[in-house]
Amino acid sequence: MDIKTRNKLNVISRWKKLQYNEQEYIECTGKHYQHLKARILGYLAGDGNIYIGKTSKNRHHSIRFFPDHSSLLKPYCEAFSKVYNKTPIIKPLSNKYCVTVDSKIVVLNMTSSASFGLFNWEVPIIFLKDKRSKKEWLRAFFDAEAYVGKNHIKIQTVNEKGMGQMKRLLEEFGIESKKYVYIPKNIKWSPNHIIFINKKSSRYKYFKEIGFSHILKQKKLIQALNL
Repeated sequence: MDIKTRNKLNVISRWKKLQYNEQEYIECTGKHYQHLKARILGYLAGDGNIYIGKTSKNRHHSIRFFPDHSSLLKPYCEAFSKVYNKTPIIKPLSNKYCVTVDSKIVVLNMTSSASFGLFNWEVPIIFLKDKRSKKEWLRAFFDAEAYVGKNHIKIQTVNEKGMGQMKRLLEEFGIESKKYVYIPKNIKWSPNHIIFINKKSSRYKYFKEIGFSHILKQKKLIQALNL
């Protein structure tokens, strides 16, 4: 066996061992933090993506989250550390952050639990088996996507199915909301599906049951409710 072949085999062996250790951690330790995994999935559904390279020269598997405020870095990164034993790389951009983890094992674990993508994300209903996990998913998604006004909390996306699932999930906490559809004049643009939480009693219930980790949104909600 020549040196080049031997070195290649050594690299493959080390890589397989690394992947085995990652998988073992997820199965033995990470499973105890399912509520934190729900948090990660909520953040990614709202403002993240899963990247899988499909060419011979690019086989990277990456998880990327793009929060618009530093207050979301800690809850996301702490959850990732406990669930996957990974420390995300944080890169400041002009008006947001790019938080990245590269791992095929983590990507496979996530995609087995939920769907991702602007049009394809769904509430991972089968995975959200308890109230704590449901709260974590909702808070994370609203951290990423919600707009807090004086008289409402608003979510707007192009994903009809996901929004319907989310509305039903809110109802499990007694939070009433209204769903609307906006059809853009430009036929090339997709319809927007909008959810409003209008009633003060429902916004207060959202505050008590779910809340925000996003400091600015939490502050706006507190002010709107005169708390």
